[in-house]
Amino acid sequence: MRALELTIRPALTTDAQSVGNLAQQFAGYLRSLGDQSELNLNAGRYLRGGFGPRPAFAGLVAEANGNVIGYLLSSRL
Repeated sequence: MRALELTIRPALTTDAQSVGNLAQQFAGYLRSLGDQSELNLNAGRYLRGGFGPRPAFAGLVAEANGNVIGYLLSSRL
């Protein structure tokens, strides 16, 4: 069995697609439980919100064996 190599690092613009995919998967899971909240984080919103001239959030990602498997975004407001 291959050991899991977990790394926590700052979120980057290059993580946009992975974070967007994870957010959409999580939103689908919550909807399957009956949650009707509008959760609309995607790659484009991640880039606009976190990496523009006035970033609204900072973030971390968890990477395992080279793949983003989790993220944490915190408000800068």
